[in-house]
Amino acid sequence: MNILLVDDDDLILASVPSLLGILGHHVESVDRGAKALALLETSPEPDLVILDVSMPEMGGVETLRRLRVFKPQLPVLLATGNVDAAVEGAMAGDPHTRVIPKPFTLGQIRTVLAQT
Repeated sequence: MNILLVDDDDLILASVPSLLGILGHHVESVDRGAKALALLETSPEPDLVILDVSMPEMGGVETLRRLRVFKPQLPVLLATGNVDAAVEGAMAGDPHTRVIPKPFTLGQIRTVLAQT
């Protein structure tokens, strides 16, 4: 599976691609929502986007809203430690978006990816 990881945390960007690689996935990483949108407009579509909810400039909920304009069926995992009203609203009526709790373990991400 080709995965786009969008997270502003250097620790996440350094560790999660290796974890996903252990599971046999290829990961491309960016540290901002705007970079993710630009990449999605110009590159081959990934099979999945893992999108951090809390990022500077453009958070995950706003990035998801803009992504849905041109990629309405692309599977997205919103990674967050807090499911609030904004996250629930972003997921409402969107069968292609799910939440994964942050931080997540290798076992948790394996289970979620198997269901995606």
